[in-house]
Amino acid sequence: MDERLYSKRELSIKTMAYVLDIAMYFAEVMIRNTDGKVQWGYFTKPKNRMSVNEPVLLGFKYGDDLNPRHIIKNCALRSGEERQPERIFNIYNVWMEYL
Repeated sequence: MDERLYSKRELSIKTMAYVLDIAMYFAEVMIRNTDGKVQWGYFTKPKNRMSVNEPVLLGFKYGDDLNPRHIIKNCALRSGEERQPERIFNIYNVWMEYL
């Protein structure tokens, strides 16, 4: 799929509500399964950072942070083109390797 088309796609309000619920669940599962190594946080600087002033998960190698809302929204957008029942599970496993 052409990335320019992908970036212009929008999700309905109802779908975004599901995205937010699933994102919070995804994040809480990750927190519980890492015995406190991963926790909620946010950044206020630098202003050009992608998730500045948004809740993110912290505690990964290399100072990486995970924005669960962005992860799940991208999964929803990609599922419109290609269904992969284990997409979120696979992403979870990738991020668990960054501990």
